Amino acid sequence: MCLTVPAKVLEMHGKKAVVASRGRTREGDASHVKARVGDFLLVQGGVAMMTIGRKEAEAILGAWDEVEAGVRPEGFTITTVPARLASLKSDPWAEIGSVRQTISATMRRKYGV
Repeated sequence: MCLTVPAKVLEMHGKKAVVASRGRTREGDASHVKARVGDFLLVQGGVAMMTIGRKEAEAILGAWDEVEAGVRPEGFTITTVPARLASLKSDPWAEIGSVRQTISATMRRKYGV
C-alpha cells in the first residue's frame, strides 16, 4: 500500500508543478492532471496522481499530524471512536459522497487500465 500526503501547488512550469507539503518543497510531474497554483495534489513517486479539494487536503494533513504525534491504532476502538468523533471540528466523512476519485484517461492509457 502506498501512502501520500497532499501537496499544495506553489508554481507551475509547463507540465511540472512545484509543490509544498509539511515543510518540504519539491517538483513533480503534473502532466496527468489539470493543476493550477493553489490546488492540492496527491503526489506519489514524483508524479501527481490526482487533485483533491482543500477540505479533503486539510483532513488528510490533520490525520498525519495525529500519526506523527503518536496516536496508536489501539486507541481506535468501538468505545473510543464516538468520543474522538465528538472532539473533531467537523465530520471527517461529510464530503465523501462528493469526492470524485477517478483515474484520468491519460493515466489509464499510460498504464493499460
